[in-house]
Amino acid sequence: MGRVGGGDGFVAARRLTAAGRRTTAVLVGDPARLAGVAAAHNWGVLQAMASAGSLELYVAPTPELLLQLRARLSPASLIVDALLGSGASGPLREPVSSAVDLLNAIRTHARAAGRPCRVLAVDTPTRIDLTDGTQSDPVVVADLTVTFHRAKAGFALDPEARRLAGRYFVGPIGIPLEAEDGIVPPDGEFPPARITQVTWQEPGGAPS
Repeated sequence: MGRVGGGDGFVAARRLTAAGRRTTAVLVGDPARLAGVAAAHNWGVLQAMASAGSLELYVAPTPELLLQLRARLSPASLIVDALLGSGASGPLREPVSSAVDLLNAIRTHARAAGRPCRVLAVDTPTRIDLTDGTQSDPVVVADLTVTFHRAKAGFALDPEARRLAGRYFVGPIGIPLEAEDGIVPPDGEFPPARITQVTWQEPGGAPS
């Protein structure tokens, strides 16, 4: 599930399809509000792929339209949570709030039925604050979270945020160490050379 203005979910859908996976992409919002050249480009690519029959693509700008997709989304073995960007703040608004409820319900019901279903969050489960770990209501329960450049302070500070994030991975994106100058307090550890899993000190310390 991707958000208006978010490109990560679009790229994930494109890559999964290219890898031969059966993929359903949902834009939770109005495509007219897409922000940024990269997001608009990737949305155009997904539209072309959908027209060619490579993937299923849906637009759900309202909770009612989103809930109509439940039957199509329920068999998923992997759900990518790319609903909000890393700078999101404030209470969840519709249709994102309903998307979070739907995502969690699909995961819970699949597990109760003995079917595999994993949730992978991009940057942070929707919505855990990256700076202090506070959570929205509702909030996504993830099995894995992949963030970029470095581990984020909110997960080091809040045990519940760590639980909701599941296994926590950091991937490099080429940001130089010089960009760390002036960050107080340090927001996790220095960027890794390759994707790595972070384990957290208890209680609530910095990443180990």
